[in-house]
Amino acid sequence: PLASAELSALKGEMYLGKDVAIPVGPKVSSHTAEALERNIENELKENIRMIRMRIGFESAYEDSEVRDEALRAYLLHLEKECVLDSDWAY
Repeated sequence: PLASAELSALKGEMYLGKDVAIPVGPKVSSHTAEALERNIENELKENIRMIRMRIGFESAYEDSEVRDEALRAYLLHLEKECVLDSDWAY
């Protein structure tokens, strides 16, 4: 085990330059990730439905693989653009 002085030094380094420490643990299982994705999608749909209902519109969602694939490609493109050097991005 680490001595208390070494441990406190390591904790100090962990917080250096940060407002909070971000814990790093085991990765999330694919089942958990899929469940979270479904929950977030349902929550977004419900929020959009409620906001549109307040202003007098109705919402119906149509699942489309073509639309979903186009959206994934667009988001992947935006993600790649975010890591580009700023001189190349714009």
